[in-house]
Amino acid sequence: MTYLEKQKIDSTQIFEQIHDLSEEKHILEQRLDLDTMFSSFNRLKNDN
Repeated sequence: MTYLEKQKIDSTQIFEQIHDLSEEKHILEQRLDLDTMFSSFNRLKNDN
């Protein structure tokens, strides 16, 4: 395998990792939004 072929494989793997991390970040942001909503809802409910 040539140096350039190895670099191409490495960059493909890095791109895939970035994509996976982006998806994970999105999921975590959604979960955080839900947690925030539930917290707000519970606070409102407890205030009444």
